[in-house]
Amino acid sequence: MRLWQRPVRIALAAFAVAFGAILSFGVRDRAPIVVSDTVSRSDREAVIESRNAEIVQRENRTDNLKVEADRQFGYEDGSAKLVGNVKIEFGDGLVVDTEEALYENGGDVVSMPGLTRFVRPNMEARAGSARYERNVDLLYLEPDATVLVSQDGETDASAKTEITANRALVAQSDGYMEFGGGVAISGERQTMGAREIHTNLDPDSSVITSVALNGNATVSGTEQSAGSLELLTAPNIEVSYDDQLLQKILMVDGARLALYTDGSAGQLREMSAADIIVDYLEDQLSSIVLDRTASISLVGTEDGRGTEIDGEHIEVSLGSRANAFERIYGNDEVSIQLPVRVGVLQGVSARTMEVIGSEVQIDGAAGMQASFEGEVEYFESDSTDADGGVVGFRRINSEKLSAELGRDFVGIHAATFTGKVEVETGELTGSAEQVIYDVETDQVTFSGMDDQGQNPLVNDSRGSLLATTINVQLDGPDVQATGAVSSVLSPAVDNADGANDAKRPQLLSEGVPIYVTATEFVYIAATSKATYTGASRLWQDSTEFRADSLILDESTGDVTAAGTVETQILILQNAEDSDEVVEIVSTGSGESFEYIDAIRTATYSTSATLLTEVIDLSASSIQLRLEADGRSLQRILASGAVELVLEGRQMVGETMAYYENDGRYEMTGDPVRIIEELAADSDDGETESIECRETTGQALTFYVTSEALSVDAQSETRTTSMSQPCPALDGAALPAEVPEPGATPVDPAPAP
Repeated sequence: MRLWQRPVRIALAAFAVAFGAILSFGVRDRAPIVVSDTVSRSDREAVIESRNAEIVQRENRTDNLKVEADRQFGYEDGSAKLVGNVKIEFGDGLVVDTEEALYENGGDVVSMPGLTRFVRPNMEARAGSARYERNVDLLYLEPDATVLVSQDGETDASAKTEITANRALVAQSDGYMEFGGGVAISGERQTMGAREIHTNLDPDSSVITSVALNGNATVSGTEQSAGSLELLTAPNIEVSYDDQLLQKILMVDGARLALYTDGSAGQLREMSAADIIVDYLEDQLSSIVLDRTASISLVGTEDGRGTEIDGEHIEVSLGSRANAFERIYGNDEVSIQLPVRVGVLQGVSARTMEVIGSEVQIDGAAGMQASFEGEVEYFESDSTDADGGVVGFRRINSEKLSAELGRDFVGIHAATFTGKVEVETGELTGSAEQVIYDVETDQVTFSGMDDQGQNPLVNDSRGSLLATTINVQLDGPDVQATGAVSSVLSPAVDNADGANDAKRPQLLSEGVPIYVTATEFVYIAATSKATYTGASRLWQDSTEFRADSLILDESTGDVTAAGTVETQILILQNAEDSDEVVEIVSTGSGESFEYIDAIRTATYSTSATLLTEVIDLSASSIQLRLEADGRSLQRILASGAVELVLEGRQMVGETMAYYENDGRYEMTGDPVRIIEELAADSDDGETESIECRETTGQALTFYVTSEALSVDAQSETRTTSMSQPCPALDGAALPAEVPEPGATPVDPAPAP
């Protein structure tokens, strides 16, 4: 359907002639009728002038043109003018109302210098003036042009689209309209504005098929329901329709988009990009594509900011629920910032990102699943730098990330990182092939072996830890590790920044790493206790501890071991033959062991043994006491079934004390029993024979540097000659029976 078609040209040609000229069209069955009053000439240049002109033109017995005007003028050059209440009605429904119409230039141009109104089915146009070029079927409206277009067959005023501008061009036959100078479009569901607007329309129905807005373009929605369009802005916007329904919106050169929300956290709120494409399906938002410098902002909680997504290219697939999305996909340097709580942010950057939001069930509740790939970097921050940028205090890098989010899109609840994962917090660093971060419980679990065959590794101020699986409670941090546990403990450092304030045992060397292996490990930050279990071994240089379990109290420097304990401790002692201090390796064992650093005591309990280059000692309990330096021996105490073997001497009693300062041994018992090897010349004077001397008493005192023994007054001494060597003085049991004082000596029993 054309707004100004061929009959317009015929009608306007009729305006230029007098009644005779008009009657010349009366061929076939045409019967034009002209009625006029007596005319007093008001235009001396007019050849023909008439008043109350009325023209009716018929073809095939049907009226196809009707013209009415207060006055009609015809001129010698062939032009014509209609003045006063000019009304033109065409057979196809077009009606023109104006005060003046001028037909000139051989009939190719019709000018209407005053207010003009054009009406036909589905369209109405008006302006302060108009000009029609009939040879190309173009209508110019200026100033204050207005065009109203109705949906096909609709009569309701709310269904009309109104376009206003300073000027307009209507090309009905060619199917387009152009508007300029402060253009505004008001429709049932959108309003639009721009400096210039170009619309395409169906020539037959006048239905608009597309709109191009150029220069400060805006599109505003009028529904105000959650998920509907609120505002689009861009230098240039193109809107297309399909069967009168919104189909696509294209924005270029710096676009912004806003959607209406009901205030619920996680709803899409604002978007921006260099270019944005909005697609509709059945007149509902279907998808949004943001290209180049893309950004998305979502609604936050009442007391916090909302999630923000940035990237070079982002695609959003909308869901059926109000302002819900089914999928957000981004690539080329994508980043997302999620508020966890007031003042705390989570952020993820990667090459690609995908968020699935269609009713994913997480722990029985609706949630979302997000995946990131390619140079993934996750961070948490609770502060900003001088430039306002976030400062991350937890950072995780990996090749991939799979994360669980709540429906409100406020914070990641759980995240699984895979592929060369690196973790950094304010208190530790770590690496693994896979890391699971449970944000709700503040736990990080390291697992998986990398391509080089290395187990997960965690480093902190305490040292480093390798294991098959490592679980860290970050708010401690508390640490649990299982499987092939291997740890290197850093030596204690007393510095201003407190790099490592863990207290190490004084019996270990300062500034030298400490190594530990076990099958399981637990560290509790609140108590500063590190527990190693399962074939546990701790060593530093020549010092070593082995046990079923080892506990290091890093607040006190204490060491506790249990279950088949074996130790090797490097201590400092006075040399027997000089005043020099020498290092002595002390090997101990027992069912349990305890070192208390504050008083520098190392105690072996239950079947305890202690072996050095000088002594071989066993008892129920053996204790080493060290000097203030934590390395020099002060004394050795033993109790309960004490057996002491020195070179050439074997002693048994209930208690023993050795004092390093003067090399003094003191033993008590009921009784104390001593066996000494005594060398004697044989009868032939050539060979040496060995005799044993046994001494018993309540107490015994002797010195390392002296051969003499001091036994209390109740003791008894017995010397016997043996026909065979004495029992080996290597800790073997002494003879079971000891003669009472005054008893008759008996022949010695064979050596055991």
